[in-house]
Amino acid sequence: MKYSFGTKLKQLRKEKKLTQEGLAKAINEKYDTNFSKGMISKWENDREDPRMESLYYIADFFNVSLDEFLELKIKEPSKIKEPSTEYVVGNVNKAIPLYGSIAAGALATVEAVTKKKYSIH
Repeated sequence: MKYSFGTKLKQLRKEKKLTQEGLAKAINEKYDTNFSKGMISKWENDREDPRMESLYYIADFFNVSLDEFLELKIKEPSKIKEPSTEYVVGNVNKAIPLYGSIAAGALATVEAVTKKKYSIH
């Protein structure tokens, strides 16, 4: 089933046994905002999306995280592989001592810089 902000908002509102007007009033009193019954209706019917600041107040009011409220799924971080210190030239593997990092560039450039800087032949 496709996620609907409006459906989630309506579900949370009904769980608290609030009308749209009651929800607007409760949030306005707690956060000194100016929500209206019309705004709540537009959001619940997915005719308009609330601003981020409004989302924060709504999520906090219902005591849910923004991730949970918006049903965001956070992926497990991928495992970081150790950088390789070897590269292949022709059929020969060569080791490169790592002293730092290079933002971008071709391997030939790295080899040329190393030879020039350290007089390697």
